[in-house]
Amino acid sequence: MISSPRTSTNRKSTDRKLELYPHQEIEFLAQQTHDLIISIGGVGSGKTTSFVLWLLDRMQWDTAQMHALFAHTTVQLRAVMRIIYKQLDRIPGVGQRIFNCRPPKEWRIRWEKLGIQTPTTQDRYENVVIWPTGLHLQLGTLHNRSYEQYRGAEWGSVGVEEATLQGVTRDAIDFLFERTRCGESDEGVDCRIALGHRHTKILHGNPPESPDHWTWELLDTLEKSASVLPGAIKSEGEGYPNLIRGLGSAILITSKTSDNPRLPKAYIENQLARLDSETAQRRLGGALTRTKIGRVYGDFTKKNEYSVAYDPNRSVYPFLDFNRNPAVCGFAHPLNPGEYPSENERAGIKHIGVFGEFFHVGGMDAYEMANAILRGEWGSGGHFPDNWKGLANHEGPVVAFGDATARNKRMAGPNEWQIVNDVFRNGTRDQEGRSRYSVSLPDGGNPLVVFGVRSVNAKLCSAAGVRSLHVDPRCTELIADLLTCVWDKTGTDIQKYGERGGSKMHLRTHLSDGLRYMIHQLFPLGNERPPEATVVKLRPRKTIPDF
Repeated sequence: MISSPRTSTNRKSTDRKLELYPHQEIEFLAQQTHDLIISIGGVGSGKTTSFVLWLLDRMQWDTAQMHALFAHTTVQLRAVMRIIYKQLDRIPGVGQRIFNCRPPKEWRIRWEKLGIQTPTTQDRYENVVIWPTGLHLQLGTLHNRSYEQYRGAEWGSVGVEEATLQGVTRDAIDFLFERTRCGESDEGVDCRIALGHRHTKILHGNPPESPDHWTWELLDTLEKSASVLPGAIKSEGEGYPNLIRGLGSAILITSKTSDNPRLPKAYIENQLARLDSETAQRRLGGALTRTKIGRVYGDFTKKNEYSVAYDPNRSVYPFLDFNRNPAVCGFAHPLNPGEYPSENERAGIKHIGVFGEFFHVGGMDAYEMANAILRGEWGSGGHFPDNWKGLANHEGPVVAFGDATARNKRMAGPNEWQIVNDVFRNGTRDQEGRSRYSVSLPDGGNPLVVFGVRSVNAKLCSAAGVRSLHVDPRCTELIADLLTCVWDKTGTDIQKYGERGGSKMHLRTHLSDGLRYMIHQLFPLGNERPPEATVVKLRPRKTIPDF
């Protein structure tokens, strides 16, 4: 329990108390002892509230310096400030604030009368929040190098929300850290001694999603430095025991979503039903795991093999990975209740079933494959139900998914998606000439492999044990992919194999890549969204290439 800061009228503590979670109390105390605080934990664990404690503490004794709070984007910054404002508004004399303007004259008179020191008066207060306690807080974002406008700034302390996001760079963090200073250490006298300054840097975030995020390197460096200090213990594996203990100038604080008792129980249950085990450990458990070895689709088992019927009147999802040898395309349906094991029934969870696969060894380009699929051919090693008559005879909507890089412009001629779109669109028209075909691709490029894999594993088996991706046993090529794909040495990509004499490993990974593109587009990291929300409207090409 800590008290709120002195109010703007009498500078005495109020009777209001803040109840802290263990990791919040550790962070609050660490502000008095550590130069760098890294708080990494589960979603909703209460990390952002710790920024409230940081500001309350600075209101008590450090109003003479400007402080700063950054987030990756403006939307994220607004979300953080809503939480901070909500907490501070409950405290008398603190909640009132001004933004983007000079402090009122009556505030300045009061500060001078009470001896409250404040930063030097500026000509502009752009993106600065000022409280009646005298605290000045500069707000900023890191997106698109927007932080560089603060090149001449000096801050007493700085906080960064969502510092572990993929878009936040090490250059941005170093830039902020370099400006967390005062320049008032005179003749060798440290400002910490002469003025009592503590230029604390605080980083908040969830465990980094990418194994090559700069956060891992920072943690490794800090742990290595702490491991040679007196009282250090041996670091083994991927843990950071000395950093967690706070040896040295930095401390790592971990937390779990379950540490926040104010979250509804259904929130965690719903997340577990949608996320794969690894993602749940990261997002909810705050687990700091980096290395990936072994099977990529480790959640696929015999329990995912289930008979999936083909319905010519239902939406069909072709998923493609453009490769000449083998040429591949899988086919899936949305499933209705009763078409999958009842023990996997959960409210709000959509099920999808793979019923067929086109698989051809020997070489086939995009135009040849698209036409073969229209005619109902299987390729040299494909598998389909008996009532499959080809995409041209399918009566329901057709939504294609696949490799987004295949839509990149070519030096000469159309790209693969332009070819496939022309063939499928013209080959799936109804009697009135209307096409039933559309395509769904990510707005940018393909997602990171690790993200797509987690989306697939979440559907294969969520952290709550719900299996909502089903593969018909006839699809032996896709099943072989799911059983044999492994991580490469970097742990960031799937091991690929070239053609070698006597080996068939080059046939693997392609069908499962197509499946990964589709699942991540429909269910990104466990989030459910309808395919029609992802569809790109196709414009007719002026000319159809002649092959």
